[in-house]
Amino acid sequence: MSSRQELFFFTDQGQLYRAKFSDFSTTKASELGDYIPAKLDMAKDEKVLFTVLFESYSDKIAVVFENGKGVIFPMESYETKSQRRKLTGAFSTASPLKGLFVIKDREIKEIFIKTKQGRACILKTSVFPEKATRTSMGSQLMALKKSDMISEVIEVSTEEHPNLAVYK
Repeated sequence: MSSRQELFFFTDQGQLYRAKFSDFSTTKASELGDYIPAKLDMAKDEKVLFTVLFESYSDKIAVVFENGKGVIFPMESYETKSQRRKLTGAFSTASPLKGLFVIKDREIKEIFIKTKQGRACILKTSVFPEKATRTSMGSQLMALKKSDMISEVIEVSTEEHPNLAVYK
């Protein structure tokens, strides 16, 4: 890691905060370090959901929402001319965000999605719809019953965990 790399902090209010590693002080393991919400001047009730180590605008972001929808959009949608720290409208807030994954060029990931009622499936990111705008809700990835919602979204590998292949 270099001090020029950036961290992207995605919050529960659909915002993105960007920071460079050099913005944070180097501390010992015994010290608490910097408090992220204060350092980035976040709103009092705003919480960080996901943190991404930014490497390239050629990468893509895959997101899964609580209502079973998902989408992929390009990282270049976060590119700005100025060095703004805060970007509003980082993703759709119509449904809470449950999973966020960085996808490198032509990479395909397997995503395990589980509902509160215990249903589960594994989807490849190649089936996620790709949209140009970052605020798109995407398409339905998993059919949900009326009272059900997505509870868990993680990246898995059925090659490493062959017992999960039954969910494909």
